[in-house]
Amino acid sequence: MVSLTACATFAFKHGVVYEALAHGQIEQALASMGSESYSGRDRVVYQLDKAMMLAMLGQYAQSNTVFESAKQAMQQLSATSITENITAVTINEATRSYAGQPYEQLLVHAYKALNYLALDDPNAARVEILQADVKMREWAAAQELEGIKASTFVRYLAGIVYEINQEWSDALIAYRKAYQTLHENATGIPDFLKKDLLRLTAAQGLDDEHQKFARQFNVEDWLTLAEVREQAQVILIHHQGLVSRIQQHSVLHFSPELNYSVRISTPYYPTYLPYVWGAELHVGSSRSISSVIESIDQLARDNVSARLPGITLRTVARVVAKKTAAKEAGKDNSLAGLLVDFAGIVTEIADTRSWSSLPATIQVARVVVPSGEHRLMIPGQRPIEAIDAQRISLRPGQIKVISIHEVVH
Repeated sequence: MVSLTACATFAFKHGVVYEALAHGQIEQALASMGSESYSGRDRVVYQLDKAMMLAMLGQYAQSNTVFESAKQAMQQLSATSITENITAVTINEATRSYAGQPYEQLLVHAYKALNYLALDDPNAARVEILQADVKMREWAAAQELEGIKASTFVRYLAGIVYEINQEWSDALIAYRKAYQTLHENATGIPDFLKKDLLRLTAAQGLDDEHQKFARQFNVEDWLTLAEVREQAQVILIHHQGLVSRIQQHSVLHFSPELNYSVRISTPYYPTYLPYVWGAELHVGSSRSISSVIESIDQLARDNVSARLPGITLRTVARVVAKKTAAKEAGKDNSLAGLLVDFAGIVTEIADTRSWSSLPATIQVARVVVPSGEHRLMIPGQRPIEAIDAQRISLRPGQIKVISIHEVVH
């Protein structure tokens, strides 16, 4: 019962935070979280959302401090305690300390890297990207790990970070992996990624691969690496909307052990899909509209789908064990059996914790402009003050990354 109460309290508190965010009230959402509102097992969720909101407010150093704490906690929780495993088996999966889904663990590195770029520390950003790559390579061979274990955006951001550090070969590898993921998922390839691949395959002298991309993409206005380095680039990372909230629903599942159907609760996402809109980037006379590099909302949905068979199997086994215990208790005392059965029913809830301040989509706009001073405009940003009359000075070869969050349209 205590477990059930704690889970309900978490859902209520986090629902308040999500609603405030959905209305663009970032400071209010951050304040409503407090510091002691979340139990130890929910601490990572608290840290992820707090760090994201600090980043939304431009407090990049503070955001990274909280992200780092969450990252360390995730690593420690990778070796889940025996006690928590037993509790999850006998009560519900929400009794485990939340360690983040694999894609969420990857995005921690990405958002830390973006914060470091905002703090003009590309070397620290590179460290985060390398750690994310190690995770993806290790997880590729970890068959027992449930969930989605890769991210197109993390791959693409890695390419940007490597380009900033003038590591062209590594940048090409990262862009190529981003392309492969999109291609395998039958997702359209954004124009900026097409140009990145054409530019870097040509620079690396990979003629066969370059010609293959040239025939496939049919892009004529791309610039060579030498031409790009004579000028400057501005890259907009647009974090648009909010990811859907994971919810719980109940279904009937036949149990051969009991010879009747039992009610189980599993996580799911509603059929509603967030509205997607783009952002405009104006640098001097150059203009670009952002394109989606990754739908975090779809990533979250795919992650639940990938985990669902394992969740269902464990849930059915748990419910059967509860029903069996109730039956045994009722042999000597019918009231005891009824109470045990009731306790089993009310504690059977799904784990609906997630990093709820993630965007619905992550989009990119990229322009090449002459070096020098330019007028920068990104119109229509809310609730953060619009970047609508800012002057920026760009050096030859410089790549400037601007990261914005637009949670409401």
